[in-house]
Amino acid sequence: MSKTRIFSFIAIWLLPLQTVVAQDALKDAEKTLKELANLLLEGTVWSSDLKFAMVDYNMGLNNEVQLIGDHILNGEGTIYFVNDSKLDYKFKDNFYEFSAKNKEASITDQDGNVTKSTVLFKVEDINKDQADSLVLLFQKLYDKLQIVSKENSQKEALKAEAEATLLEKKNTDKKVFYQTIKTLDTEKHFIRIPIPNTPNKGFKSYTFFDNPLELNGNFYSGFRFTPDIDGYLYWYFKKIEGERGDFYIVNVDKNVDDSALPYLSRMAFHKDENGKLSWIIQKSNEMLKKGNTYILWFVSDTKIPAYSKNISIQMETTADAKLSEYFKDHFKSTLYDY
Repeated sequence: MSKTRIFSFIAIWLLPLQTVVAQDALKDAEKTLKELANLLLEGTVWSSDLKFAMVDYNMGLNNEVQLIGDHILNGEGTIYFVNDSKLDYKFKDNFYEFSAKNKEASITDQDGNVTKSTVLFKVEDINKDQADSLVLLFQKLYDKLQIVSKENSQKEALKAEAEATLLEKKNTDKKVFYQTIKTLDTEKHFIRIPIPNTPNKGFKSYTFFDNPLELNGNFYSGFRFTPDIDGYLYWYFKKIEGERGDFYIVNVDKNVDDSALPYLSRMAFHKDENGKLSWIIQKSNEMLKKGNTYILWFVSDTKIPAYSKNISIQMETTADAKLSEYFKDHFKSTLYDY
């Protein structure tokens, strides 16, 4: 049994903290953690049932403590508890037993069996002064991590707010595009592609963004197609390195409100020889109507040079075929197949 391992933080050092207060708190927490580990190594830390002696220690940002132990007869086990209140202890049968008000530890053995205990852990071969120091160090660690956690929570809230604002803008831009596209002569900005566009489900190359439609600072390009059957779109295209933006389908009929219709909601992929996700493969969720003209459009938030994209576009009466089977002659493997 090794006692050379020390406490380590779980994923906390990766946090990009901005304020000096939080950075200093994290440095203090690291120092405190080392002191705590060294103090624990002066004794032997046990689970409350004495089945496991602890050999490794982890702590998360929210003061989640994980003690990892083993035993020559009982195998491996872990103790888990949250250090969010002051620890208490009592000396009993040569052990200092540590607990906290309204707190329990979960003890999990190597078979996954879990037991609960109001004794969080026991320490053997330490004295009262060392027990007092453990209580103080756990409290100090809690205080420092609270500062770090508070900043991280604020950053997460700002991130969520920014993402919500971006989503709202995307939805607004999409609605404006849908309202506009149904009143325009679309041939000027969107090329027409027959469906199917190739025999045997192969692809052809088309040029986009040579004459994009500009709306609200976004640039739209894509292609028009008109199904000759009621059915579902099966298609794939080659991703362009550094390509940004989204793509959707819209029915150009001004009497059809499909701004919230999820024509395409899932993606499958094929990796190239370098392991990159280079082909996007999809089928539509919604049935497309015979004789209706649709636009499958791409959008960029900056004006970009025209480029060519390899595309295959097919139609079937049902959406039952799995993409890997449907395009099996063109892709040896398909990720996230459906």
